[in-house]
Amino acid sequence: PIDQDGPLKGTPGIVAAEQPCVVCTDLDCMPACPTGALQVIGRQQITIGTALVAQDVCVRSKDECCQSCVDLCPLGSRAIQIGADNLIEVLDGCIGCGVCEHVCHTTPKAITVTPNPSRAEPAEVTPRSGVRALVITPEREVLLMKLREPGSGGEFWISPGGGREPGESDTVALARELAEEVGTFDYTIGPAIWRRTSRFTWKDKHYAQEDTFYQVETTWFELGDGEGLDGCEREAFRGFRWWTLEEMEAATETFSPRRLTTCLRRLFTEGA
Repeated sequence: PIDQDGPLKGTPGIVAAEQPCVVCTDLDCMPACPTGALQVIGRQQITIGTALVAQDVCVRSKDECCQSCVDLCPLGSRAIQIGADNLIEVLDGCIGCGVCEHVCHTTPKAITVTPNPSRAEPAEVTPRSGVRALVITPEREVLLMKLREPGSGGEFWISPGGGREPGESDTVALARELAEEVGTFDYTIGPAIWRRTSRFTWKDKHYAQEDTFYQVETTWFELGDGEGLDGCEREAFRGFRWWTLEEMEAATETFSPRRLTTCLRRLFTEGA
């Protein structure tokens, strides 16, 4: 965890000299993240940082034979190679995983990873308090909406809801969000069943949000096209759908939070 004071204190970080990202085959950390802070992307889309070589420190500049950083790089020749001058050369395919820094034998390290500026700690993080509705029918169909993140273009399914306005109670905020996003329908707001804290970036703004999830009971109804959404939400909106738990568990789609299917399974079997 990051131990420096600031908005990201306590969140996971990579110290390459101690433990790099090994870019495992299945990228297990991404789907395992319970909050969605780690988005599921391809290996070549990872942008942790860039490796920089101090040629005057590298033993190859002294005609010694060492190529551990080249041999052990998870991205191989797309990221690093021995150049025409017999020195280490970092290529555009480098994602900054840190394996090269970790295996470098020199002191100080001849190759180090500089974090990608876009991954640096944001200058300002806005705290938000939000509510979300798990709209569920007696047949255990769950209403979700599909959104597209403006920056990455990644798409995911999430339950209706959003941030509370100043002075709003959870119930008032939930009713307002349902009216704006879903429209008019008959429902009963039940108990708060989950709470989740997450950090995310939306249109270059950084948020730290605490959401309370409420169980909302209703009967099946025909879904609209989000006509009540405002301009920003309308731009991201991709549609509504009723999902069964079995459909969600079999799907390759992304759900937010990542553990949504696990939490729903527990709710349906244990009531919490």
